Amino acid sequence: MPLTQTVSKENVVEKIVYVKKDSLVKAPGDSVKIHDTIPCPGVAYHKEAVSKTGSTKATVDIRNGELNVECKTDSLQARIEWLEANGTKTITKTQTTTIIPPAERHIPKWVWWLVTIVTLYVSAKIMIWRYKLPLSI
Repeated sequence: MPLTQTVSKENVVEKIVYVKKDSLVKAPGDSVKIHDTIPCPGVAYHKEAVSKTGSTKATVDIRNGELNVECKTDSLQARIEWLEANGTKTITKTQTTTIIPPAERHIPKWVWWLVTIVTLYVSAKIMIWRYKLPLSI
């Protein structure tokens, strides 16, 4: 009976481990003012606009030929997320394979005897047929 053989194969993989981090970033507030004169002294106009978050406000005001525009922004906060490398992680995978060799083919002795007898019989018949000469007088 043939012996089985076991083969083990190890794969070592190093992966970089990432950690999710976040932080609040604060941008300082700022404002812009525009003051100018326009050639239409009789025009009067006033309009205010506020952003959805309420952090930005713009005002347009026209009176007595003067144009005043003011835009104010409060400080803004934004959350920033990023992935940071936090070292490496080693993963070892072991794969074990068992190898079984194919079975040996065994031919019984009686088959060999039968093949030999049939071969000799057929050979004898051929020899008798081949050397049998017709009688011609």
